[in-house]
Amino acid sequence: MGGPSGIVGLGRTPWSLVTQTGVAAFSYCLAPHDAGKNSALFLGSSAKLAGAGKAASTPFVNISGNGNDLSNYYKVQLEGLKAGDAMIPLPPSGSTVLLDTFSPISFLVDGAYQAVKKAVTAAVGAPPMATPVEPFDLCFPKSGASGAAPDLVFTFRGGAAMTVPATNYLLDYKNGTVCLAMLSSARLNSTTELSLLGSLQQENIHFLFDLDKETLSFEPADCTKLS
Repeated sequence: MGGPSGIVGLGRTPWSLVTQTGVAAFSYCLAPHDAGKNSALFLGSSAKLAGAGKAASTPFVNISGNGNDLSNYYKVQLEGLKAGDAMIPLPPSGSTVLLDTFSPISFLVDGAYQAVKKAVTAAVGAPPMATPVEPFDLCFPKSGASGAAPDLVFTFRGGAAMTVPATNYLLDYKNGTVCLAMLSSARLNSTTELSLLGSLQQENIHFLFDLDKETLSFEPADCTKLS
């Protein structure tokens, strides 16, 4: 996504780039925020994954929530979540996840968020800061870490598993401070079992949105090398 800076709408609104061009599919791959590289966006027939056997697919779902119109968002159903080998509790029906590149951080349903926060704290082994850096709930000094944070594995409807490494959810903030780049979805003021996957957690994953089949496919990728 090189060239002039700006915001590109990819949602289902009438004025988004996807709607205006009438393409049946698009894909993007977000380069790490600190890599100094452009991210990649593909429209139409150029939107495809490498197909090296690592891709997974899940259907889009439709929901409404708390009087908010969520029809313009792309949504998938989260049915399982693990932090390393530890299962993270989800509501019985799972959690609907909005895919969002505008928000850098993710929001998880509160029970899942608290469990992830606890698992990361235990794995890292550093004492949490008494006063985290706003807006985060969990920060700790990088120098105090004695262990490695686990991968998070999100499993969506149909068994599509997406691995989010610690580099995607632990943010090197400043002055040797590391923060968990996730928050409770209670901050979204939604009555649905709603989560949101932010742009930091999407880095180095190639996402393909098939609007004809109404499916999301994804695979791990080095997004700095796609163009």
